[in-house]
Amino acid sequence: GGIDPEVLKKLRYDIHVINGRIIFNRDKGRSKMLCNNLIPDEAKEILKQYDCHPYLVPIYKTKNYNSFRRNFSRRMKVLSQKINLSVQLKTKSARYTFGDRAQNLLIDERIASQIMGHKRKTTTSIYSNNFPLGVQDDSHKKIIKV
Repeated sequence: GGIDPEVLKKLRYDIHVINGRIIFNRDKGRSKMLCNNLIPDEAKEILKQYDCHPYLVPIYKTKNYNSFRRNFSRRMKVLSQKINLSVQLKTKSARYTFGDRAQNLLIDERIASQIMGHKRKTTTSIYSNNFPLGVQDDSHKKIIKV
């Protein structure tokens, strides 16, 4: 669901994972927005690679999140260049990609907002780019078809 790394740092199997779902309050901006999201099989496979029970991922080990974020950004800049990406990967790249893909797949913004833990639906639009022209054109045709 494009979980913020600073939120992901705190998530634990024994507290937040219930019946194949991850349930937590996203307290960013003091919204206390409840997230109750499916953990897809693809995510389960990725999580299996970490051996850090009870936490989901080893980010919890960092004492200073800002240092973690700076180091991550440095490593991602090098990796982005090495694999010739057109944009640099950042700590929020997964979150932005999640929101952008939801928009491009024409997922109702209210649903995407709920999955991402946004209290105000307008916040979700920050994470999305313009629709590709093909999506825009198909939508236009649907709207005018009688």
